[in-house]
Amino acid sequence: MANATLFEPSFVNVCSSALLLLNLVLCTVQLPLSLLNISILCRTSLLHRNLKFVLFTQSVLFCISSLAQISLILVIFILGKEHWLDYKIILFFLEFPLLYINYIGHVLLIERFIATIFAKMYENAKSYAFNTGTSFCVATAAQEAIATEAKAPLTFTAGVLVTVSISMLISFFEIIKEMVFLITHNLKLFMRGLQIPANLHNLSERYQLAENIRTGRQLAPTFLFHFLNICGNALIELTLMRRHPILRKNALKILAKFLPNRCFSNNRITDSGKSQKMVQRIDGQKRWEKRQQKRDNKSNEMMEMHFTKLKEQWQNNEKGNL
Repeated sequence: MANATLFEPSFVNVCSSALLLLNLVLCTVQLPLSLLNISILCRTSLLHRNLKFVLFTQSVLFCISSLAQISLILVIFILGKEHWLDYKIILFFLEFPLLYINYIGHVLLIERFIATIFAKMYENAKSYAFNTGTSFCVATAAQEAIATEAKAPLTFTAGVLVTVSISMLISFFEIIKEMVFLITHNLKLFMRGLQIPANLHNLSERYQLAENIRTGRQLAPTFLFHFLNICGNALIELTLMRRHPILRKNALKILAKFLPNRCFSNNRITDSGKSQKMVQRIDGQKRWEKRQQKRDNKSNEMMEMHFTKLKEQWQNNEKGNL
């Protein structure tokens, strides 16, 4: 593996080292911020138990993820890039918190939605059912994702496509619902209680509505960044499928099942306009296939050149040893 690094372009080495250093700096900054947030949450008694637990869990996972990333970056710099997969425990504490955090936004919205629907009694609810149930479901989903990746790394399945699509749609509607429904609905109920003295709102309900309004506004950036996080994850998946030849072929096969091309099986007599469009589609697909073939050939040529240089270097080393 040491010989393999000799033929990598220096630009790639510089860029990868710069990105690793940038990630190291960001993790070093994130760690004290997460610890500060944990300290603040521990001293706060006004937040509801469920909301406090979700935010506390999020900060703890950020700390664990930052420590794992710092450890992994140090391993890469000290031992080399070829050893970063040797430390499975570090990879687990890196992957599990990140996967868990991806679901935190959904859990936060569910908690705020329950607080809005059951505003009259939510303040006095002291059950651990919500925290226990959501933690178990999210932890199970994160562990299942890690197990699936371990069994079949670098694969694209219909489940991946459906999961990414559903996550983005849910996150988009969550932002709309959080901004429009939760804040507006709570504000409407609160103002109605102030304008009508004979309203049945008690002090506890009014306090919970005011808390829901304030918390909803405070969490709006959090939901936005969770949505951007999922969009970033989707872009990573799409980029990987786009650039990796094997994944691209598997993705096209799966997409062909969802989006069948009926132009090639059309036996009906069509007018000249439809026939012209059909010819244009066929020509476009042929040009696209040629471009894909050129990219695959270029990738294969680069791989052959790389292994040829490795073979030459290996032979030179053997001659030097003799």
